Amino acid sequence: MGMNFAKIIAIPDDLDYGLLIESMLNRQFMLMMSLKSGELFLATETGEQLNTVADSVVGFELDINAALVKASDADLGSDSVKPKYCVVFNANRERIFDNVYKLFAGKDCYIFLSFVPADKAYVERTKNRIESRISGKQVRVTKSLKDSLFGSLSSVQHDIYNDSDEKKALTLLLDSMNRSLMENGAAYRTSVVVCGRDSQLVYTYIKSKSLVLEENSVDASDVETLFRNLGIKDALPLDLHNMSLLISFPESVKRISLVGNSVVQRGGDVVLGTYLESGVKERDAVNVDADTLNLGCLITGLPGAGKTFAAMNIVSQAIERGSKIAVVSPTDEWNMLAHKHGINVISLYKSKIPINFFSCDSGISTDRFYENLAAMLSVACDAGPYTKSLEKVLLSAFQKLYANTRSPDPVEAYYEIENAIVAQHAKKTNVSIEYTKHGENIKAALESMRLMLMRPEFAATEGINFKELLEKGAVFDLSSVSNKMKPFFYALILNKVYGFVDSFDTNGDSELRLLICIEEAQLALRDSSEFAVNEDLKQRIQDFRKKGVGLLLVTHNVTDIDRSIRRLCQTKLYFRQSSDVAKYAADDLTFNESEKEKVTDMLKSLGHRICAANYVCSSGKGKSPAGSVFIKVPEIERHEAMSNYENIEAADTPLQKYTTYLNISENGKPKANNRIELHYVGEKIYSGTTDSFGNAAVENTIRGKRYILFVLGDRKKDMRKFDVIGGERNKISLL
Repeated sequence: MGMNFAKIIAIPDDLDYGLLIESMLNRQFMLMMSLKSGELFLATETGEQLNTVADSVVGFELDINAALVKASDADLGSDSVKPKYCVVFNANRERIFDNVYKLFAGKDCYIFLSFVPADKAYVERTKNRIESRISGKQVRVTKSLKDSLFGSLSSVQHDIYNDSDEKKALTLLLDSMNRSLMENGAAYRTSVVVCGRDSQLVYTYIKSKSLVLEENSVDASDVETLFRNLGIKDALPLDLHNMSLLISFPESVKRISLVGNSVVQRGGDVVLGTYLESGVKERDAVNVDADTLNLGCLITGLPGAGKTFAAMNIVSQAIERGSKIAVVSPTDEWNMLAHKHGINVISLYKSKIPINFFSCDSGISTDRFYENLAAMLSVACDAGPYTKSLEKVLLSAFQKLYANTRSPDPVEAYYEIENAIVAQHAKKTNVSIEYTKHGENIKAALESMRLMLMRPEFAATEGINFKELLEKGAVFDLSSVSNKMKPFFYALILNKVYGFVDSFDTNGDSELRLLICIEEAQLALRDSSEFAVNEDLKQRIQDFRKKGVGLLLVTHNVTDIDRSIRRLCQTKLYFRQSSDVAKYAADDLTFNESEKEKVTDMLKSLGHRICAANYVCSSGKGKSPAGSVFIKVPEIERHEAMSNYENIEAADTPLQKYTTYLNISENGKPKANNRIELHYVGEKIYSGTTDSFGNAAVENTIRGKRYILFVLGDRKKDMRKFDVIGGERNKISLL
């Protein structure tokens, strides 16, 4: 007889002991507990038993690679400490070994609970012996008291025996055997073996808490020999219920909470992950139809929980089935996936590809484009209480700017915004402009725009064709952008992507044409529905369904996204949540109300790549929710990083910075040693004096862009202002 074993590392918190015993397939098994280490092992007659129990008892986890206790460690072969064998019966219906594990934790002792199948004939023989013992005892008691002076005393002694612990225990044993016979002889010969230097202490306690029907020592030099010898040794046959009372698990074995799941719906061409029965046991794949992603998808979870794996898994499958994709990420971890699928990578600040974020592509309404741009920039600029005022300024500037062109110069866009600020929140005097409090704060909020336009690639009038870029698919890598500037670029990129979507017709309900993935989506949104950008997104999620566009939002905490937007996202993957927001995440899911508290606790401690999921199924009758389940998302294969693509055809716009030359004269004579300042998009970039020939040179300027030159006089009112062109030779004549 061979032996297979595994270490028990976790059990369900509401373990079904009957199912556990049935999964042993009516074959021998043994539980081995080390009080010293707290480890618990399961030894079985066949490997099939280990597989069955792990598969059928959800939440019962085994480590089949764990090292078995060595014979020398267990002291099985020691002459001084022989293994003690006993046959016990727990007449009090208590789990006596629960307390053993608590009272004697750390003691040098091993406990073996042995269970060997007993056939029907074995149970019948044992039952007959017990019946004989009970009846024989009654006869002997009656005979000894027959001639007593008290004629009724014999019956009193009979009643004393009937009320004794022995009679009660034997009666319970008979009930156990009758129950097993009614169950077609399902019973196990049950015995206990203890060994180790502290075994006598533990053994004494076991005897005090149970009825010991037989005790002896057993010869065994190692665990396998003990398992084999116990397999042929006589012991008390117990039915499944009574033997389950002897099975206990120490607190060192992890308890796993189980939760009721919805029934998994079949079908679909996009795999979200593997279904976890009761939240723990991996079963079949959970599939959805790609077009259900048009209803919005939200992925949330703490860092390291597996959000990006889930997002990449969905995006990869969308690419493989021919959908266009656009990913905005604050890190470079999407670049490898893009290179694998031949998708364009735009690494802002690194690639130097010219992009005009103010350009409205063909086929898109300019009014809709700049209205959306104004709303998104007003939030991204973090104008605080002046957000609405800034949006009003932007709308006024853009209305003039886009009246005659679809592709305005970004620098001219800034100057037009400054003009709108002056018109709405300033007063001009003879020598300066006096801004109101609103005007000053709005100008300060435009710092992000000024910083962007300092970079040549973002000041270009002719930039990359965004429509062609998105037709092939694109990943926008913002890893080199500062945290301060990321919300600003999120707004600009998403406005261009949304503009591309606006060119779609509304016949895409049954297909996924484009999937937009926004990592760290809170950078583009706000946690309140009061902001226009949130209201805009709510409407877009509803419109995206008809256009065949999926929106996938990825964020750390569920509360990073406004509740009204969360409601609209019908596919939800909620990974491990922080303690303070787990309740809100559980409220978003559709588990039974009775399970809500358990789900909340699980969301606080979910393992890597495990999440609670809501999803939608498609059928001939339309799309319908499938309920909430726990799933495990697949791990994405890592690919070697490649350099950014350089095959994107950019406009022929110089990206380097050049020197701007100034020659200032007055009445035909050089204006020597005159103080000057050069400003660009509201920032002073140079301050100096002309030389004896009236010349000055300013390095690192952008060719072709408008700069403002101030020629200073002795008095403030003598200051004169001129427009000059960057990177060129400018002659300025003072009259």
